[in-house]
Amino acid sequence: MLGVLSFAGVAIVAYRTYATDLKPPEQAIAESSIGTSLAYDRSGQTLLYQYVDPLGGLKDPVPLAEMSPYFVAATVATEDASFYDNPGVNFKGLARAGIENLTPFGPGFLEGSGGSSITQQLVKNVYIQRDAQGLAPRTVERKIKETVIALELKRKYDNDQILEWYLNSVYYGNFAFGAEAASQRYFGK
Repeated sequence: MLGVLSFAGVAIVAYRTYATDLKPPEQAIAESSIGTSLAYDRSGQTLLYQYVDPLGGLKDPVPLAEMSPYFVAATVATEDASFYDNPGVNFKGLARAGIENLTPFGPGFLEGSGGSSITQQLVKNVYIQRDAQGLAPRTVERKIKETVIALELKRKYDNDQILEWYLNSVYYGNFAFGAEAASQRYFGK
């Protein structure tokens, strides 16, 4: 009984620590991006060159309504099929990842696959500090923080808003962050 009460107390303290004073995602996104510099011709109409910051990359956020519904559906299907039904955390995915990463049944300690929901991935992209190589640390503490913030985001915002933020912040390679930047980078449209 004492163990259960202790665990509950620690869980409440952890939740309040990470959920208190949570910045709105649009503010966190703005603060986390360094951005690019654009060079236009003297008329200001023709883009001549885009100087890309390797840490900030290309970003051009667009509303979810302007994204292909096939792209949106494919992302949800591959990244988090339970996105519209979960509270911000994919508990099945977390359980699978926990078994892989924290038991002898996986490839090694913290070396298995992840189990993050789309909301947790948004949190990792926007709220978690990265190291010099641009990687988020793989720690239990980070996963707890990610889980708490994801639960709070799902509580405060609707699914489409969270999905829009995610699709506009996820890294698609080649310095392209977000669906529009990736579309421009890879397809020129």
